[in-house]
Amino acid sequence: MKILIRRNGRRETVFPGNYDKRGTHRNRDSMSVLSSEELKASYEYEKSSDGSITLTKYIGTAEDVVIPTYAVLRGKICSIESIGWFTFYGCGSVRTVTIPNTVRTIGMQAFRGCRSLTSVSIPASVESIDPLVFLGCDSLTEFSVDEGNTVYCAIDGTLVRRSGMELIRYPPGRGDAAYTIPDCIQAIGNSAFDGCRALTSVKIPDSVRSIGENAFYRCTSMESIAIPATVQSIGSCAFQGCSSLRGITVSENNPSYRSADGVLFDRDSKILIQYPPGRKDTSYRIPETVESVMDYAFAGCAALESIGFSDSVRNIGKEAFLGCPSLRDIGFGDAEIAIGEGAFRDCTSLVNVTVTDSVRSVEEGAFGGCTSLRSFEVTEGNGMFNAIDGVLFDRSERTVFQYPPAKTDSEFTVGNGRILDGALCGCPNLESIRVPEGHIFYRSADGVLFDLEMKKLVQYPAGKKDVEYAIPDSVEEIGVRAFSGCGNLKRIKIPDSVKKLGWYAFEDCTSLESVRIPDSVVDLGYRTFENCTSLRDVEISDREYVNEFIFEGCPVLEAGKN
Repeated sequence: MKILIRRNGRRETVFPGNYDKRGTHRNRDSMSVLSSEELKASYEYEKSSDGSITLTKYIGTAEDVVIPTYAVLRGKICSIESIGWFTFYGCGSVRTVTIPNTVRTIGMQAFRGCRSLTSVSIPASVESIDPLVFLGCDSLTEFSVDEGNTVYCAIDGTLVRRSGMELIRYPPGRGDAAYTIPDCIQAIGNSAFDGCRALTSVKIPDSVRSIGENAFYRCTSMESIAIPATVQSIGSCAFQGCSSLRGITVSENNPSYRSADGVLFDRDSKILIQYPPGRKDTSYRIPETVESVMDYAFAGCAALESIGFSDSVRNIGKEAFLGCPSLRDIGFGDAEIAIGEGAFRDCTSLVNVTVTDSVRSVEEGAFGGCTSLRSFEVTEGNGMFNAIDGVLFDRSERTVFQYPPAKTDSEFTVGNGRILDGALCGCPNLESIRVPEGHIFYRSADGVLFDLEMKKLVQYPAGKKDVEYAIPDSVEEIGVRAFSGCGNLKRIKIPDSVKKLGWYAFEDCTSLESVRIPDSVVDLGYRTFENCTSLRDVEISDREYVNEFIFEGCPVLEAGKN
């Protein structure tokens, strides 16, 4: 694996010394001063106008890292005051980190993916820690915080923000099966227990008022959770990915929430918030009181085969049923209903979907990634949609909403209207997309779909056999999921004309081995190369690499970083 970094500016680095900010000898155990050449060997950094230093990337090889206190740059002693975004991201060999008492801020996901990191000591100087700093630090067993720190403290090895007594992060490497949150804690922060796979139960005390977004995300061994009467707010996806969770209970005295048969609702049972992902029931009918199914409410429910919507349900949230691999049957009610973005994405057992009279709207990608889906049917009384040869259109047959991913045709000819983003993505049999002469929105070249001026590449057919593709020089934007699931592509050439990469543009291109992202690209999107499992060689400017999650799920890149 290699990642070639391009930077126009200089790179400098620092190593331990023994002088304070004025150049006077100080305590050898607590201070370090590095020359610019020493600093250059282990870090990339930025120097601010006030002379302070922000570390931006660790390029050293030490397992036990001692971050320097000061560095001598052009004859001046400058303090290390910030650990920037992604500085130690994916540094898998780092075991311990000692942070000097000059550091004030620790930036977004600065230590994410440091899978060997066992302990972190936070000095008194630190005033700001991004909530997601320690995601993926699976070996982390404890936090320690200097007693002089007025913003943070450590309680029983967990990291806590003093203001509001918010539990920021539980160390996922502790290995305990059960944990009781101290009764001084008032808030469980965003992603506080994310990835704590050993935990089977967490006891929440009556002192807790709020549970943050993704608070227990990917706690895959957690079997049950009890929410006390004091909890007034629960963030989105708080229990998503808890694949063993079979039931959620809520105190009868809670004024904001209730549970029924282990399912979490708002107090009035008008909003279904969370269905336990580990529940073994194969079918579920949503109660008559429910008007809305929240975003991600059923995501990852592996056993669910059939879902019935009562006549009261009017809204299905974003990715509400994302990744329900056994779901085969969807029964819509009689009330008008809106299907949210990606609502049934990656429901890989869906074969046919009937869009009933009650369905009034379908957002982008509602059935994307449904790899077994062969056709749509639309009931005669539906005034909003139509199906032609199994493809879902609007009633006027001008807009393509979804092409069934498992449809066996190798070619699709675009009609007179528009195509929703991602409507043609991830179709392994589709080798060519054709556009009639004189189309007012699109054109095709070599079976690839573009906008009329060929400034945007809309869709590359996933079934196209070529192993290499050069994007035309006219293209300025690569669309959302434009190359999604293109399993034959090994190499892609992105020209200097491209300025924007769409979200998930190259996701699941499992054969893609190399890519060069030119400096012209100013918007890298989100999870652009997710699950490109063969990706080994990437050329990209450092600014973009540090600031995005573009290589999520690329194991060769992640394993080879350090």
